[in-house]
Amino acid sequence: MKTFLWRHIDRILIAAGFVLLMVILGATIRNLTRMYAVEVPEEVRLPGGSLTALYTLNAGMNKAALLNRYGDALVEFSGWNSYVTVDGVTADLWSHAFGIELDRSGNRAYLTWSSIPLQQSNSQSRQVRRYQITQIVSLKGDQAFVDYYIIPNESLERAQLTVGLFKWYYQDSRPPPISSAS
Repeated sequence: MKTFLWRHIDRILIAAGFVLLMVILGATIRNLTRMYAVEVPEEVRLPGGSLTALYTLNAGMNKAALLNRYGDALVEFSGWNSYVTVDGVTADLWSHAFGIELDRSGNRAYLTWSSIPLQQSNSQSRQVRRYQITQIVSLKGDQAFVDYYIIPNESLERAQLTVGLFKWYYQDSRPPPISSAS
């Protein structure tokens, strides 16, 4: 029996591997039948006062769009035509991953572009300078405040952020009242 096993060990291992492969295939097919599609939202809205911040998740625009109470866009910030330049090296924002977090109680939205590579700081170590860009939209009554922050992974000398505006509408907007000085 021992000589039979040694003589046919390769065939035995192939047969055992084939049986194991069939077991894994059966488990995979069983798990596939249990899967179901989950619908991912195409947009996220943050209502606050008379304005709403709208974020479109699968497009380069509406990062964020500020809407009036009728749903008309007043300003649409865009990932398209938006760039960050750090120490003379430029990277676009539209082709990088982003995340959105909403603070509904504080009427704030945080949009973060992560891991934006700009240049290699040391060619020997292959370390790439990466930056995180954070946009904070705060809605307060009929006003919106938009702040941008550049968070580097190492020191920098000069940074410039160019933000693209996709559209600009002036529907249902009024200039602030002029106070007379006496």
